[in-house]
Amino acid sequence: MKLHQNEQFIPTEKNVSHLLLEYGLQLADYKLADSGIENCTIITNTLSGKYVLRVYRKNKKNDKDIKQELDFITYLEKNDIPTAPPITNLKGDPVSLIDQDGYTWQAILMQYISGTHADHYTNELLANLAEIQAKMHNLAAHKSNETLGEELTTLREAHFIKMIEARETLDPRTQDFVKRAENYIVNLDSSLPKGLCHLDFDKDNVLAEGNRVTAVLDFDDLIIAPYAVCLAYTLWDVVFDLGLQGVASYLGTYEKLRPLSEHEKSFIRPIVLFRHYVIGCMNIADGKMDNSTLNKYLELESELLSPPFGESQLS
Repeated sequence: MKLHQNEQFIPTEKNVSHLLLEYGLQLADYKLADSGIENCTIITNTLSGKYVLRVYRKNKKNDKDIKQELDFITYLEKNDIPTAPPITNLKGDPVSLIDQDGYTWQAILMQYISGTHADHYTNELLANLAEIQAKMHNLAAHKSNETLGEELTTLREAHFIKMIEARETLDPRTQDFVKRAENYIVNLDSSLPKGLCHLDFDKDNVLAEGNRVTAVLDFDDLIIAPYAVCLAYTLWDVVFDLGLQGVASYLGTYEKLRPLSEHEKSFIRPIVLFRHYVIGCMNIADGKMDNSTLNKYLELESELLSPPFGESQLS
């Protein structure tokens, strides 16, 4: 699902070549990447090697926010977190601009890194992800928190629900799910430890080879938020793939590097449930919620609403 279709950069041989010239590179060929729902990602072959171009959708971020995103990626890479740091253009700037159709598009270039997106979590990949996420949160705690938009203080699904067409025609169970999602709110305690967070850290946003992460990708949602939110968003993807037993395994590794307070743990289940509603509504809006998938969502929703999740998985 590509969000905001009318706000996406449309690559052509001419404009991709123009962008690469900003870096002194000559295009051989290119193709669109399959992943990513927000921006345009282009895999390019040049006479000097393989690179990845990302062109931000219209009005997604201002230059200051993009540069802070790139600064954080570079900071992580210098501290042994596998990322794809930006390459500066011939002007020494990590952000390049191209005028097209009356709009100035922002683009960044990264080295192509080998690896694939895993279909499922293995025990080894799960442990590696948990270790990397804990390290990222620890590193974020030691980095100055310049303002990056508004800090996250409340969680409420109001984005994908607006994209659901003809809601009244959905079957009753789906309508009820959307209504519960619409009414669900998590208020985040101001005392929760917070800093710059990825907020979309899962198997779909990392490249891996042999169950080891080669690069953490897509810091597009970077924002100052409680680390418990970033962690819980990841745990949702783990739970959806492996079931609740995956939670204990992931946290067992994560907490070796960054122990959680009982206060932080108390927010995990509510936030995982919030993420469940968000992804569920996204799939409904995208027409991907068939009866079988809905059954899985409803079953997991019931489990997330049950107290044993907090008692047995987060103890």
